[in-house]
Amino acid sequence: MFTSFINFICLSMPVIFSLSCSEKIKMASKPTEPTIEATENINKGKLEQSPIENSLEDEQSISGNGSQIDSSSSRSNNSDNADTRLQFCADGNQNTKITTAPGCPAFLYGSTTNGKNGPSNLVTIDPVTGLAQLIAQIPDFERVSAIDFSPADGKLYGTGERISDQKLFLFTIDCQTAQTTPIGPIHPLPDIELVITDIDFDAAGKLYAFVENPGDDPTFANTLVSVDTSNANITVIGQATIDTSESGNAISRASFESCDIYHAGETSSTRIDVTTGKAFPGPALSFPVNSFTRLAAMDIDPQTQIVYAAYKEDNSSNYLATVDLSTGVVSYASNSPVDAGQRLDGIAVNRLAQLCTCSFCGNGINESGEECDDGNSISEDGCSNTCRIEYCGDGIIQTSRGEECDDGNYSNDGNGCDAQCQRNNVCGNGIVEDAAEACDDSGSGTTCTADCMFPLWESSMGQQLVVGDDYPFSKPLPGFLFRLQGGSAYQNVFINPNGNVTFNDGDPDYTPSLPEFLNGNPRLGTLWADLSPQNGGGVYFNTIGNRVIITWLNAPEYPNIGSNTFQLQFNGFGHVLFSYQGVTLSAALIGITPGNGANDPGETDFSVQIPSFPSSYSTGTSPTIYENFLGNGSTEDFDLANQSTYFVPHQNDDGWGVSMY
Repeated sequence: MFTSFINFICLSMPVIFSLSCSEKIKMASKPTEPTIEATENINKGKLEQSPIENSLEDEQSISGNGSQIDSSSSRSNNSDNADTRLQFCADGNQNTKITTAPGCPAFLYGSTTNGKNGPSNLVTIDPVTGLAQLIAQIPDFERVSAIDFSPADGKLYGTGERISDQKLFLFTIDCQTAQTTPIGPIHPLPDIELVITDIDFDAAGKLYAFVENPGDDPTFANTLVSVDTSNANITVIGQATIDTSESGNAISRASFESCDIYHAGETSSTRIDVTTGKAFPGPALSFPVNSFTRLAAMDIDPQTQIVYAAYKEDNSSNYLATVDLSTGVVSYASNSPVDAGQRLDGIAVNRLAQLCTCSFCGNGINESGEECDDGNSISEDGCSNTCRIEYCGDGIIQTSRGEECDDGNYSNDGNGCDAQCQRNNVCGNGIVEDAAEACDDSGSGTTCTADCMFPLWESSMGQQLVVGDDYPFSKPLPGFLFRLQGGSAYQNVFINPNGNVTFNDGDPDYTPSLPEFLNGNPRLGTLWADLSPQNGGGVYFNTIGNRVIITWLNAPEYPNIGSNTFQLQFNGFGHVLFSYQGVTLSAALIGITPGNGANDPGETDFSVQIPSFPSSYSTGTSPTIYENFLGNGSTEDFDLANQSTYFVPHQNDDGWGVSMY
């Protein structure tokens, strides 16, 4: 339900108000001040109708510490006590405006149900005592189990079954008379019976609903959908893989770092991604009593950040509760809880925050500090994952956009990269001409690869890493994405002390095996073996231009046997170089694979099948190539010492061209 609390997240503002997206604000577990005075108490199990008293101004402003309501919009803000949870809107106003629905005087509204075909009532609820007051029976509809106020038009929306034909409908409800205005039936397919357990508006007025399907068709079981408030049509976002035994039905926004929706059931809470419907486990729920308890509905107050809930206990009692979604703690709203009366199934907070969208790079809105925003977090599509316009001359090589180089300018200045970001240097003239050339040995192939990409051994090894036994290091790549054949583009590399690097995640495994090589993370296996560089020698990391250099220097086998020196280099063009100097071990696995279930092309005997430069060996279309040295004898021992193996990616398929130096 949430109305428009999203507005507080991640918006640009002066430093004194800044709030990191990673900060999580713990919500209060109980209201501290009464907002609405109860007009009349009711006895347990019985609702009494009485006039509704107006206790909220039509427009409110959160000032200073965010805990007091001020009906005057001109009140000055005390920045010393400013509540950083409520941040600037896009128009730069220091106060976040809070309005209430026109003509709706109460703070909390609820809907009640009475079984499968029983009537539904509209009530007001005192947020401090939990006492309910009857407004009127809701006509034409029953099982009205979900209500919420829209921040877009201020109307109270509800879902329920039309009495005449039991069709599920979306409608609006008059908050003073409970009279309804139908919008339309909610059914993407005519023969599927749907049950909406709770609804929730976001800050922009988009309506989300959590759907159960009690029939045999699993299409809509535990599904997050959006609902068009103009015609009641639904769009399926995705199924939330929650425990289907959970009979709790509540959803709400929460003051966390994302714009996600939270679902709460009988025993657990779940965070649901509003873009995919994917569910992530949340804290276990802790109730005041643990006998037949569940939450039927939730909604959040954007001023106090209190999440209110309809709480069912012992299969008969119904209470107003508050929920701390960061801990899962459910508390009575009152220190002396009183049953609310009928079966309380829906709840709506009558506070509508001024519209401010959830601000982040990738939301499709060009906001302050952004040069562009194309609605995704992908680079090399014209707008980077940091919302900067990408172009030839920005100093970042974008291989997927056809750039061979990028020297940070637009000119043909003779430095090897032209104004169209194409290489115009001359490899083989003995001169290192630009950043695209790492070396140039006049084409002899004695100290440099044939395309001037790598020296066969980089003497500038860089920073020595403080390594422990088998523990990986993560390092960001220097301004480029490494594209691995058959895999994806990666921004970070994980350096595993045992002679290899992986992408997506590190790998501490010191026992190389072919199944793990093919099914694990994407891997550049220079010399995968049980090494202990922490006991002698070391592991070094360096970046030069768009080139990464990782060196194992005098690394012994576990625990401290022999000495092995070798080096891995790769660059932004997807080229890879394995170089070996002194190697004393005999058993190791070497090679390249995108992993994640890669096909096994069969073993390649590097020393036999891979020719010396200028000839090359092709892997065909296979992105995987490997040799497994078992160390069982002279023909199965490692035999590539003092050699280098150079891998050049094919341009038209996922294969490699491989040469020995």
